[in-house]
Amino acid sequence: MLSSFVYLTLASTSLVNSPNQKTIHWLLKAHLRNNSLATALLGFCFEFGIVVDRNPKVAEAVYRKVSLKCGLAALRLAFLKTHGRVGVCIDLHEAKKLNQIVKKCDSTSWLLMAATEGMAEAQFCISLCYQTGILEKDYSKAFQYCKKAASQGLSQAQNLVGNYYLEGVGCEADPEMAMIWYIKGAEQREPTSIYNIGTLFERGLGVPASITAAIQWYERAARYQSINANNVLGVFHEQGIATPSIPEKAVEYYSTAALYGHPHAEYNLARCFHDGFGVNRNDFMAFSLYMKAAKQNHNLAQLSVGICYEYGIGAEIDMEESIKYYIRASLNGCSIAKLRLVPLIIKKIHLASKVLNDKEFKPLNNLPVELKLHILSFMNLLDILSLCEIEEIFEYADESDHMVVEMEKALKEQLLKSCSCEGDSCERVIHVIMGLKTLEKLNI
Repeated sequence: MLSSFVYLTLASTSLVNSPNQKTIHWLLKAHLRNNSLATALLGFCFEFGIVVDRNPKVAEAVYRKVSLKCGLAALRLAFLKTHGRVGVCIDLHEAKKLNQIVKKCDSTSWLLMAATEGMAEAQFCISLCYQTGILEKDYSKAFQYCKKAASQGLSQAQNLVGNYYLEGVGCEADPEMAMIWYIKGAEQREPTSIYNIGTLFERGLGVPASITAAIQWYERAARYQSINANNVLGVFHEQGIATPSIPEKAVEYYSTAALYGHPHAEYNLARCFHDGFGVNRNDFMAFSLYMKAAKQNHNLAQLSVGICYEYGIGAEIDMEESIKYYIRASLNGCSIAKLRLVPLIIKKIHLASKVLNDKEFKPLNNLPVELKLHILSFMNLLDILSLCEIEEIFEYADESDHMVVEMEKALKEQLLKSCSCEGDSCERVIHVIMGLKTLEKLNI
């Protein structure tokens, strides 16, 4: 009986040189003998439509079987979970974990061999490895490999070459050349190429700017299940950009993209549920969608989750969780989350001070600097605040709850100016965000 290694060798040679039905037969034989690379190559065939019909959903399932022990499977699954494809949901959190596996495993040896032999699909994958740093970053090699794959007619590579020309990766930036390659991909019904043509018309790069033309291309891309196109069309229908504002249509497009795990679409759909825009208001659904996007590192969603936990919007009030998400949003570059975090820090400092001083409040300036920093280290704040900001917070905390009171008062005033909620307070996420943005401009 032939070993899995022999079957893998036969399949690999056939796959690179002249793939046929025997290629799949040999891969299945090696797969059934628990050869993880053979399993990964089966997924590769389904991802790119080699011999079998192109089916990213099946590719995802096959890659997942061996992703913990095969670097190639982890590499390609991470790509699918980062960008999404028909039947494959985006999950940036999972993609991040998979990329950790990729760094520890050999994920490129087979691809490099196949790319050297001239296999377009492998050349495309190696191009991405040089671009993203899976292999040592080399934009010139990234461009060269991708151009070879694109010249063989691989639609994914034609789209990527368009991206390289647009951004000047390994070549001179040239939007007109980008359009040429996007069109090549679009002629093969590549959804990402069709979507990218829309972005060129929207931005006026390489072609005259035309929002109308952009929408037409986005609509075509959406028909071919482009996740990005669905989200963008949602924005256009929400804001009435070159098309009537149709709330229900915006929700429909956002929902389609959100079902595929698009973090921006999840956030946008959450806003619709929270505001009752095109759908009945439902704070529980809004919170669930904010949370989905937050887990994918969307900083405004992380801020929104923090607000929901602080005010009890669609979730039980939980100040510890609120602070945790404000911290995540702050580390992710959201300045208004940092602004909201400051008064909560002061409250915690008061509590810590009372514990350290036998439950009696004493000025924090009497504490050694090391001890004050130690208090903040328990709150994971040293990566967010500068030393000057830390000292300023301690000074406010020494004096009183002045900063807390003033910020809450100013925030409430700004909220009342910007919303139509009844009563003295506003607990709606969007209004809190608007109020915080105003405070940021006023340097409160």
